[in-house]
Formats: sequence, C-alpha cells, structure tokens
Amino acid sequence: MNKNTDTEIRRKNLNKILATFKTQQELADVMGTTVGYLNHLLGGYRSIGEKAARKIEMNLGFEKYSLDIDVNIETIESPIIISGTVAPDELSVLNLLRDLTEAQRKLVIEYAKNIKASNKQVIDQFKHRFMTDTMMV
Repeated sequence: MNKNTDTEIRRKNLNKILATFKTQQELADVMGTTVGYLNHLLGGYRSIGEKAARKIEMNLGFEKYSLDIDVNIETIESPIIISGTVAPDELSVLNLLRDLTEAQRKLVIEYAKNIKASNKQVIDQFKHRFMTDTMMV
C-alpha cells in the first residue's frame, strides 16, 4: 500500500475515534500524548507512520493494524473507552496493568474486587498471597 494512502486512512480513522470522545484532551490522555501532537496528526501536519499507528492502537486497546483498515462507518470506539470517559487515574491503572504478567493482573483484579466488597479478612489474606506471589515472579 502507498505510504500516503496509509497515512490518510489512519488519519481518517483517528478522526472517527475522536468523535467518540468528549474532547481532544480526553483522546490525547488515553493515547498518552499531548493535544498539540494529536492536532498535528489530525490536521496532517505530521504523518501517522507505522510506529505512531502501532502505539496509538496499543494505547487505545485496538488490535495491531486496526488503524490501517479503511472502514465506512461514522465512528470507531476503542475497547478501552466504550463504557464512557476514562479518568486520568483510571488510565494510569490501565497502563500499569499492561506491565504486569497475566498472573499478576489476575491478582490485582481479585484484590480490587475484594476492596470493593470491603471484606477485611479476605483482603488481609490476599495481601499476604499477593506479596508472596510477586516475590516469586
């Protein structure tokens, strides 16, 4: 495929993704970039190259090469933000989870569920198990 065509398809798809957010700042936060950089991508002042496209997909929770597909729909929703706005602290947690192993993520999710249930005894048991499991990893 032609580089210019790739860039235009990616730009078109990024604009469709933007339409699912309330503000450009929200999208920039989820992408892990600045509004200025996002504006340059959307406005064509910067091309959306291979490396940038893959990073955007990863940060938005899309499969690799999703931005390269020319789709004829009005908006594209990220799996990460379908349920609504992602607060900055929630985004931080998502980014931290990506750096953990699958086993560690499961433990963190279990821990969060226990916190929500406010079951002190289970939480104390979980803390002990979490500390033991993470020391082994």
